[in-house]
Amino acid sequence: MTRVTVVSPEPTPYRAPLFDRIAARDDLELTVVYAARTVAGRSWSVELDHPAVFLRGVSIPGAASVLRHDYPVNLGVGAALRRSAPDVVIVSGWSTFASQVGVAWCCARRIPYVLHVESHDLDPRPRWRRALKDAVATPVIRGAASVLVVGSAARASVTARGAARVHVFANTIDVERWIERAEGIRRRAHDDVIVLSVGRDVPAKGFDVLAAACGKADVRLETVHAGLAEDELARRYVESDVFALLSRHEPWGVVVNEAAASGLPLVLSDHVGAAYDLLRDGENGFVVPTEDVDAAVAALRKLAGDRELRLRMGERSRELVRAWDYDASVEGFVAAVRDATAR
Repeated sequence: MTRVTVVSPEPTPYRAPLFDRIAARDDLELTVVYAARTVAGRSWSVELDHPAVFLRGVSIPGAASVLRHDYPVNLGVGAALRRSAPDVVIVSGWSTFASQVGVAWCCARRIPYVLHVESHDLDPRPRWRRALKDAVATPVIRGAASVLVVGSAARASVTARGAARVHVFANTIDVERWIERAEGIRRRAHDDVIVLSVGRDVPAKGFDVLAAACGKADVRLETVHAGLAEDELARRYVESDVFALLSRHEPWGVVVNEAAASGLPLVLSDHVGAAYDLLRDGENGFVVPTEDVDAAVAALRKLAGDRELRLRMGERSRELVRAWDYDASVEGFVAAVRDATAR
């Protein structure tokens, strides 16, 4: 039995089910140490079926504008790790206080750690931010016994910084359940072409770009920002014709998994991490340059004018997303742990 402790920012609906499945295994003893119950003002509520420890912390004013997150300073990380007595520690990210303490704690005790990375290098960033990531992330990545990534964009980032052993631990959904539910929803008829987008109402999501593009393409834009029950959200996907996400910054984008499982063609910006795994340009949708309204208009017009193309691309979306189910990610997690224990 290998004791594994995960240091994670918060419970999420796309990660907790994976931890539930890992905790049910006979060969691993899992504990997840959460730095907070929720961050960034998110409204989701997550049921947990795995051993979890929640820490208290203090948020640093202004940290979110610099680090793109508001994860707190937690003084109990070391104590929680000591109590769990891990053989391997999975550390989520490199830029939060909890993750940095987790890495330092492992290094001081010669306990192997596995780094879990969501971020990529697709976004333009100031020189100082690139230098900071190179200075901090590179040694953390190289010191890891193995690295878990959410997809191809994150993989490219860590391999460029020297990661040798990389496995996928995706941000994902119960794909088959989403597909079955979508197939059981009766689609209501409508005359116009509906483009759906889902995400928090923040500038990073690029809703202003999408609204401009939909206006020029003469399609109807519907947006879901937060707080919608999952069954109702599933209905909204099914009743739409196209899914679009034109984010300026998006490490992954689990809504893309949901849309693909719902059988929709995709229009994604090239800063959406999921675009590099769940979208084949021209097969199940189109990748467009971030901030490029005209490119988005062209993609939307092509889909709006051809119902058979939309249906064909929607089926291809489902084919692609089936490879991103829970089982594949659980196996990636286990493989990373085995890498760590072998070293």
